[in-house]
Amino acid sequence: MPDSANHLTAIAEAAESVLSRTTYRSMRMDEVAGELRIESGRGRPSGHRGRSGVWLYGEVKAKGVLAALAVAHAWQRWTAERPQQAQPHAHRRAEDARAAVRHAFADVAAFCRKHDFLLGQLRAGLGDTAADRVRGAAAGGSHSAGEHDFGEGHLAVIAREAWHGRSAIFADYLAGHLASATAAFAPPRLPKGAALHLSSVATVACTDDREATPDVLAAGLEGYWFGRYVSSNVPWARSLESAEAVLSRAETSGRAARHRIDAHGALIMELLSTNVLLVRAAEEAGHAERLVAAAIDGPYATGPEGSETRRQLIEVRADLTSRLSLALHRLGRHQESLASIETSLRLSDEALADPSRKARALTNLADTLAAIGRPDEAVEHAEQAVRIRSATTGQSDPTSRERLSLSRNALVRAYAAGGRLDEAVRESRLLLADRALHPRGIHLARLGLADVLFQAGHPTRGALLARQTHLTDTPGYLPFSYAYQHTLLIIARCTLDLERPAEAAALLAASPALDDWFRTTVSPQLAIEIRLCRAEATGEPAELNAVARLADQTLGPAHPTTLQVRRTVARTRLVSGDAEAALRDWNAIRNDEARLAPRHPVRVGTLTGIAEAHAALGQIDRAQAHFAEARAIADGTAADRHPLALAARLGAARLAARIGRTGEAVDLLEQILDRSPAYDRRIGASSDDGAWELPALEDDHPLLRAAHALLAELRPDAVSGLDGAWWTITE
Repeated sequence: MPDSANHLTAIAEAAESVLSRTTYRSMRMDEVAGELRIESGRGRPSGHRGRSGVWLYGEVKAKGVLAALAVAHAWQRWTAERPQQAQPHAHRRAEDARAAVRHAFADVAAFCRKHDFLLGQLRAGLGDTAADRVRGAAAGGSHSAGEHDFGEGHLAVIAREAWHGRSAIFADYLAGHLASATAAFAPPRLPKGAALHLSSVATVACTDDREATPDVLAAGLEGYWFGRYVSSNVPWARSLESAEAVLSRAETSGRAARHRIDAHGALIMELLSTNVLLVRAAEEAGHAERLVAAAIDGPYATGPEGSETRRQLIEVRADLTSRLSLALHRLGRHQESLASIETSLRLSDEALADPSRKARALTNLADTLAAIGRPDEAVEHAEQAVRIRSATTGQSDPTSRERLSLSRNALVRAYAAGGRLDEAVRESRLLLADRALHPRGIHLARLGLADVLFQAGHPTRGALLARQTHLTDTPGYLPFSYAYQHTLLIIARCTLDLERPAEAAALLAASPALDDWFRTTVSPQLAIEIRLCRAEATGEPAELNAVARLADQTLGPAHPTTLQVRRTVARTRLVSGDAEAALRDWNAIRNDEARLAPRHPVRVGTLTGIAEAHAALGQIDRAQAHFAEARAIADGTAADRHPLALAARLGAARLAARIGRTGEAVDLLEQILDRSPAYDRRIGASSDDGAWELPALEDDHPLLRAAHALLAELRPDAVSGLDGAWWTITE
């Protein structure tokens, strides 16, 4: 409402003029009304000065609102006259964030000191008991809860808060600084209402304590902000600040390089343990690794090879490169992660001959190789890590058993990446049974099995396990942490696979991963994966295209996650009828998959997409050739009943039915509809293993239903074997 905004601006100017020379108690409504200059209204000529006190009362309802508007106008002039005031900008270090908030409060305190008389009138207005009676009368009348409509805009917010006895004058100024400072710990939108609350607190503190200097007041207000809105919501905030302080002292006190290296190591451990500040952890680890490498090659280069100090520094470097690799892997910077972990492995194996560190390096190496499409090598390294840790793990040592579980989890992911889902399900189930007896690490074990079941065509079981993890394990993580959002992503993927897009979209609607802060602070790769899942769930082409652009710019066109986005775009174009564009996309994707292992299951999906695009264009021979090539990759391997391989068979069956080859189509469909056990069939004859002898697809899987529908169309009298569920999920 422009008129209301203009009126409030004029009222604020007039109120400041009166209250700068008159006390609140002696100020009269008609005195302020006489100072008003409002351009037009009720037949008055432009520039006419003055309105009636009755009109002004109808606009503000209380003298306390006039006092707040008066101070707001003075504050607006103050900020305009001080261009040197620091503008909000993002902070990485806790120390810098807190200093920025202190500076913002110091500006507020300095203003209050300069306009001490005017602020005194504001305090009188906010504590006016007559205003309380007015609000109470309004609450009993037509206005709900004593609300008065002040319109929209900055001054309207200030007037509305003053109507309730609160000061929002500094809220807008503080909001930007508080948000940028909070970003060092958490999403800047957290928590809501902090700026409004702290504006009132600052007003009271600065007007009550007239002896404290602005700097002293600012320090107290900043401390209250940090305790009330940061450390109470982010448990590790104070320990992170302490680690930063130790490093700062080591860097500024001229102490030896070894002390700085130790301080860096402690800070990196703190950052990684947050499960949030992973981008900064990678930056700090990279810097520390260069520092320790320079120390080894510099001050300690001339010492004897076996000297204790030199060996300790090599151990530190092996640890740093391992932690750097872990952080880079979660960020999706796989090539950098690979280089870092290869350094750690070389130091652990050759320079230190330390089997524990070697096993850790092999575990991280397996994860990175699996992520970049080299699953056979990943399996080899993960199995070696498991052997090393199994040989040194004691039954009564929970730490060593937890480390062994980390290597076994890496082995599960390596199996799954290579399409060896039967082995992945088996190993993951046995690992979860072990972790149930030794709860440390059970979160990763449970989530790992959920993810593997999803990949294996059992999203219902996967979703059940992921939700159990979400309810029992993730409450220990902050909602904006990597682990929490990764768990949420697996639940959403399972839900989407069950063709419940609205539910999947709702799960991710308020995810912090949709904000730029998560992408630049926690993990760009996970942020893009969550945005992709949400775009698939909403079905909005513009949203999907935006994710594709972001992935290309952030991760690069050939990154595994970017390729995943591009495959989704290609499928969407094919479904929408643009087969030519889809075919171009699929062929480009195939070229960028050159670095994948020759029989990687993802290649099956790409070839299936190419075949379906050719089929849509009526190029039957080419479609048949690509379907055959897709099936040849998986045939005779552990991936022969992988969902991607079954999808290729379904596509080939549809094409065969289309050209009249009914017998061939039925043969392909029967392979999809085969309900014999596909997973965990190699465990043995234990009495509880039967419940885990799962077929290739769960009973209500979309692929299975599509195959059943096509078979019913081709052979209405065919027996599908789908006349009832043969396994039951129990909670």
